[in-house]
Amino acid sequence: MQERRLYPRYPAEWSVRLTRDAAEWHDAETRSVSVAGLAMSVSRTAVETLSDKGHLLTPGDSIQLQFVAGRGGPAIEARVGCLIKQVRRVSQAEYIVGAEFTGLSSIQVRQIELAVDQLARQRRR
Repeated sequence: MQERRLYPRYPAEWSVRLTRDAAEWHDAETRSVSVAGLAMSVSRTAVETLSDKGHLLTPGDSIQLQFVAGRGGPAIEARVGCLIKQVRRVSQAEYIVGAEFTGLSSIQVRQIELAVDQLARQRRR
């Protein structure tokens, strides 16, 4: 089977925090990362609270993500915009959420590229 993604994804367990409006933050863990986006494990509570439209987070919703310093991810202090692309329930309490990075500054793009390059090098070892 041929990969359809434009950018390769690499397994990564980075801690992140998610918000819709900065009033309430939710912890999550990445599962895979590319220079264009990521997949993360998110609690049901977060999926319900972060929704733009009400009941559950759905493709097309927008959220903001903050990488947690010192937990393997890129050292980006500013929030990163994300467009939700996929939401899949894996258990009663856990969802896998796929998101595309949006509105990145050139500095944020470079920081993410460097972190993903490091993942790629680790995987080749």
